[in-house]
Amino acid sequence: MRQRTGFYIPIALLCLTAQSLFAGHALAPEYTCTYIQTTREDVFYIHSPGINYTGHFRAGSFRIYVSSSILLPLWGRQDRHNFYNPKYYAHYVGTDLFMGLTRDLPIISRHDVTPVLGWHISGIRLRGKSEFMDFYSLTMGFGLKLMTRYQGSWNYINCAFLSFSYDYIDLLYKNNKLKRGHTISLGFGRSF
Repeated sequence: MRQRTGFYIPIALLCLTAQSLFAGHALAPEYTCTYIQTTREDVFYIHSPGINYTGHFRAGSFRIYVSSSILLPLWGRQDRHNFYNPKYYAHYVGTDLFMGLTRDLPIISRHDVTPVLGWHISGIRLRGKSEFMDFYSLTMGFGLKLMTRYQGSWNYINCAFLSFSYDYIDLLYKNNKLKRGHTISLGFGRSF
């Protein structure tokens, strides 16, 4: 019995510490546009609706910001040709991760602007139907995210967010690597 109690006490202390550092979280629908240019001058635009989760953790006068999205890449454009992904791909999914430091800046009564500067990772997986090739992308870089928040009677409501990321590291390919990539996301949601 003592061994089990000794095991649970550090876990409980860790959870209490994490709870005291936790500043809030939010869920929002979003739209993301991903631009990819490879070293062979192939150009891709991928348009994705998605769901975004954001968490904030206190770190002194700043906060650690973590934003994660699950994307559904439905439309694309490759070398000036538009296409609807479900027509060519059996499975299509994407993810977007943004981590950085932030601090609320009050602008007017009950309105805050929250700029976030940090690292960005973007992943897209399009699995082609039998007669089409697969498309995979996993890129990393840095970005800036701006969030406006309105303080209602109960809690903060995220009015809107806009992020821009510049990716320059290709995590998958050695040939025909990423030359540069951009990701733009915007959404509207609520804290809870």
